[in-house]
Amino acid sequence: MAPMAVRELIQKDASTAAIAEALGKTQAHELQTLLKTLRGEACGVGTRAKVIAGLWASKSTRGVLETLMTKHPDYTCAATLKRSLQLLDAPRKMRQLEHKLSRPCKAVCRRRLHEELSTLQAEGAPDNFSATRSFCKAVTKRLSAMPADRLEFDLLFFKDGPWKDLMDLAHVAPSSWALPFFQSAVFGAEPPEGSLLADARGLTPENLVTMIGRHPRLATEGYSFIRQKISMGALAPEAKLALVRACPLFDIIWHYEELRCPGTDDVVDERLSRMDEGEALTGHYIAKMSFAPMAERLLAFRRLGVSFWPRLMPVAEQLLDDLKSRRTALLSTAGVRTLQSLAAEAALGESDVAVVIPEPVALSLPVEPSLRVAVLGDASASMQTAINSACICGAMMTAVFEADLVFFNNKAFRSRTHPMPSTAEQVLQVTEEVRANSSTSPAAALGEFYEAQKKIDLFIVVSDEGENTAYRLRKVEQSPQQPGPYANWAPPSGGLRFAPLFKKYQEEVHAEAKCVFISFLREGDHGTMLREMEREGLNPKQYRCDVSRPDLAKFDGLLASILLDAQQQLEQLAQRTELTDVADGTEVADNDNDDGKSEAASEVASEWSVVTAVQ
Repeated sequence: MAPMAVRELIQKDASTAAIAEALGKTQAHELQTLLKTLRGEACGVGTRAKVIAGLWASKSTRGVLETLMTKHPDYTCAATLKRSLQLLDAPRKMRQLEHKLSRPCKAVCRRRLHEELSTLQAEGAPDNFSATRSFCKAVTKRLSAMPADRLEFDLLFFKDGPWKDLMDLAHVAPSSWALPFFQSAVFGAEPPEGSLLADARGLTPENLVTMIGRHPRLATEGYSFIRQKISMGALAPEAKLALVRACPLFDIIWHYEELRCPGTDDVVDERLSRMDEGEALTGHYIAKMSFAPMAERLLAFRRLGVSFWPRLMPVAEQLLDDLKSRRTALLSTAGVRTLQSLAAEAALGESDVAVVIPEPVALSLPVEPSLRVAVLGDASASMQTAINSACICGAMMTAVFEADLVFFNNKAFRSRTHPMPSTAEQVLQVTEEVRANSSTSPAAALGEFYEAQKKIDLFIVVSDEGENTAYRLRKVEQSPQQPGPYANWAPPSGGLRFAPLFKKYQEEVHAEAKCVFISFLREGDHGTMLREMEREGLNPKQYRCDVSRPDLAKFDGLLASILLDAQQQLEQLAQRTELTDVADGTEVADNDNDDGKSEAASEVASEWSVVTAVQ
């Protein structure tokens, strides 16, 4: 089916020719499916341009292109349109270059022409690509629909944007734009006096308050431009207060330190109090608003002693709950819901399932496999620059996975305040409690689970992967009645590092245990612990963060990747459990025979199996 082939090609950013060929094979009855596929796939400028060029070249799919450009703004951004025009124009451009090369020219010129031709040939644009007059008219139509304020802000923020090339390729007339002076300004003309663009270019610390009064959009939409244009340290208190009153609330929270002055806290507190009345927490930096960055902001506010931080706690709690809901989604399979997951949901009392699921079913069902997770957090001296980020990450993972949280320096230890943080406030308290000091022994944290013979399915190691101290295991205690394989075991005299101990844990405690690293490393650093794991024949996944400047906004995406790994591991665990139950002859209704409830449970469970299968 063509739409599925297109989807796979888009996901791997295939060549222009491959995408165009797949689009050209789309049948008339597949057009709606193709449209849904394209609208549902997130992709970059280059891939979107390949799709636009392929849809235009295949005349049967131009209706899909029209709908896509009307209802999907990403497909009408200037960068995408410019790139699509370049692809469609590539065959003509190559013919032009070949003609120039056929004529005598200087060696320097010939070398430049060869380089341009090689670049165009590498793009692999099909021969039927052409930037026709009708396509240029379609592009011009989209450009003329862009509002004047957006065009003005594009000139303000993107001095070297795609506009010149786009205008040249599409042959856009100056009168086509909603902003009369737009095209002339792109090519270097001065904007009219008194316009936002002209005034913003003349912005200074002294005239900032006046300019905000004349152009309120400069504060509500252009705070990042103001920060680039003038030094925030040079602003007078009245200018900072003007920004605090006018800028979006989240922009103020994100850049609080540079806007702080007498009166800032009172204004922010008053604006936060209006959130109950409908004022939204919005801003240019709102894309960064997730739990980890909010936790970092709250820690900074508590350290500075600002008055308004408690008003942000409900926001942080909601963000953490949103992350926890992703873990809940692990229990939901793509197909029919299992009775175990329905019963677990009913037991929580947080779902409509609790109202309709019969009690005998919940009582009769075996426990659905769950993923046992432990987070090992590095609190050694080498983590000094990133300890807060590492603690937030570790505590956040613990709250989401309901995991064991063990920190380590030269020994393993747990938080005294909240060994297993589950709320935003507890995450903050754990982060404030744990300080970086001493040497590094990640094996000490793993040793706790080895010595207790405690089975963990997934270890999440948050560390800079430095390891300078081995861990000497204590002798594993054995029951006199069941001596087991460790009765004559003694710890190695020199101690063990993390990698050999993890392999030993797999061999002797839990063969299916896995490990992932969230590593705070410098660029180009492979990671010491990862390298040692690879030497032991183990291949854990590694998610990297910059140790000098950790980007907490990326923690959400990092969590999503780990959740995907966890989901795959959980599915494998469920399959093994099912095979074990079948091998043992386990029956669903046999669990509660001693309670006298097995008959009712068996009958109702049978009926519910049919109902859930139909649903």
